[in-house]
Amino acid sequence: MKILLYGETIEWLKQARQIAEILNGKLYGVVPSRELSSEAAKILDKTYIFNRIIYEPNTYHKIIQEVSEKVEPDLTLFPSTIKGRTLAGLYAGYRNEPVITDVIDIRYCNGGELEVKRLVYGGACIATMKSKLPSTLCILLGAFKPSERQVNGEVEYLKEVESQLIQTEFKSREYVGIPLERAEVVVAAGRGFKKKEDLEMVRELSSLLNGAWSVTRPLAADYGWTDTWIGISGAMINSRIYLAIGISGQPLHMIAVRNSKTIIAINKDSTAPIFNEVDYGVIGDLYQILPRLIEKLRKKQ
Repeated sequence: MKILLYGETIEWLKQARQIAEILNGKLYGVVPSRELSSEAAKILDKTYIFNRIIYEPNTYHKIIQEVSEKVEPDLTLFPSTIKGRTLAGLYAGYRNEPVITDVIDIRYCNGGELEVKRLVYGGACIATMKSKLPSTLCILLGAFKPSERQVNGEVEYLKEVESQLIQTEFKSREYVGIPLERAEVVVAAGRGFKKKEDLEMVRELSSLLNGAWSVTRPLAADYGWTDTWIGISGAMINSRIYLAIGISGQPLHMIAVRNSKTIIAINKDSTAPIFNEVDYGVIGDLYQILPRLIEKLRKKQ
């Protein structure tokens, strides 16, 4: 089986490698970054590199489509992000093949079909469906554990592409330390935090624990405190420890963290739904608990 992917991060490439191992397929990738070429060659059987340009869906789609005509893939993978789903829709529409989003599990069936599990109804349920090949899938980041297998892959540099857009402003995403998808420890903040400046406690705590940090969707999408969040529409995690602070535990958030081995919650509301999902719960005011916890960890450094 030939598998083609579009990817911009090493973590996603490693997750796609895991899928290729499950399906016993050969993995090809389109990567918009020369800086990733050496690392990508250790993960992909063949990497097609093009120069990073200002993102414009139709331009990126044409590049991916040109590579697909060379590879002739049975399966094409995109991350289930806003950009990934947009590109997948353009790509699958052009190729007249099915596209399935929010995929969390895949297996190959006899008869040349894939059995796919995906989240539906906002992540409240899991649907199992079959798809004939060729097909296009959007994979939820964090649904598959990254593969550490290394290969000696080929690299081909595509012709230079000129952007047709004019960049008027560039704002980089806020650095949050270790990528959420591969962090052993993840600390997250919810609406129990009163102001953005208080997130400094979360940053410091995650640093002391050698982990990553993030927030729930309302803090990012509604309040604008960060660029990314944990949730069904954000990042999926499978950490060893997940520490939820001031988080009520709504279903769309808990689905994204359910693969964590140990879940710990701090919340002053004893009736918060999250206490039905956790391994350990602390009922108390985060503004009293966090400073003491941070101070204890500082002394152990």
